Amino acid sequence: AWSLRQQRAAAIIFGIFIAVAAWALIARLGNYFWFHGDEWDFLVTRDAGDLGDLLHPHNEHFQPLPIIAYRMLWNGFGLNSYTAYQLPVIALHLTAAVLLRAVMRRCNVNPWIATAAASVFVLFGPGEEDISWAVQIGFTGTLVFGRTESNSSLSVDAGARAEVAAGGDKILVIRSLNLA
Repeated sequence: AWSLRQQRAAAIIFGIFIAVAAWALIARLGNYFWFHGDEWDFLVTRDAGDLGDLLHPHNEHFQPLPIIAYRMLWNGFGLNSYTAYQLPVIALHLTAAVLLRAVMRRCNVNPWIATAAASVFVLFGPGEEDISWAVQIGFTGTLVFGRTESNSSLSVDAGARAEVAAGGDKILVIRSLNLA
């Protein structure tokens, strides 16, 4: 029921917003962060090449993907800049916002309402600290992987709401396993 012109305009506005938000999140919001807490466990006590280190729980959570990400970033950038560690989690957060808008559009939500809701998620989603704190790559990655999986099976028909609910269940299952 919405014109193609309205749909494109909303998508373009959202794309511009994502680009501006990416700069703001990278350059401004998280510029005071530095390594602390959980991150030191991934950097100091874990070896991505040691299966025992990858399988050893962190605070009782299975965290191989964040450990691998931190070790790869450390090998590539060292500890000279925290920004290199923030980029993946910010990129995942923005991807989650794009996927949120996509699922709303596939469920026939008005393009401007979908744009507004996803834009609010970009700025407030899991909270300012979790958006730019690099260690949250595990949580944000799980959200994106689960949302991508459920978006791929979503169709706009009578079963769409059931599929959205099933996708939410899959995210909960993935998160409860702490695979990311």
